[in-house]
Amino acid sequence: MSRFTLNNKLSAKASFVLGPTPLIDAVQDSAILPMPAVLEDEIGTEMVLLLVDKTPFIHQLARLRPFDLHLKTGLVQTSHGPLMFLLFYFPTPSQPQTPFMMLDYHVNPFDPAALSMWRDLARQTHWHLLLADGEGEVYGLFEFGNVYGLGEALDQVGKVCDGMAHGDFLTAKEELSRTYSLQDLFNE
Repeated sequence: MSRFTLNNKLSAKASFVLGPTPLIDAVQDSAILPMPAVLEDEIGTEMVLLLVDKTPFIHQLARLRPFDLHLKTGLVQTSHGPLMFLLFYFPTPSQPQTPFMMLDYHVNPFDPAALSMWRDLARQTHWHLLLADGEGEVYGLFEFGNVYGLGEALDQVGKVCDGMAHGDFLTAKEELSRTYSLQDLFNE
């Protein structure tokens, strides 16, 4: 369990404890996942991004400054149905056009529960990213103004997918991963 303090624009200080979470156990090496959390009692539950890295790279990532979060979104039509991707990346400070790290998350455009988590995040004025290792040790909590246009991207995906066949989401994910690298998604 990790305890740390958030100094942010919304309040002077906020304490947060990351206890055991099955989300961390589900990650193989590294992933970025949405997670409900209470960072400040006055705000209540909000969606945060949990970035888990179980490799030694977590130490380099934690030292990255400035720590800027970027997001690219897209929709891919696979032979098993459409799939939305969210590509999160952090630029290399000395070469902002080169990602220091990239992680993707695949969204089923037909799953109301999955879309709801991302819509909740899209409505927030600020996003928080929690950086943790495989043991749940926290290496940082970062706050970003919401400039990502995720709500608009979700709306557009909903319009495009309206009337389409659902397909098999897990097989579509596998096809996307086989067909496109993270660099391919970044270059789109």
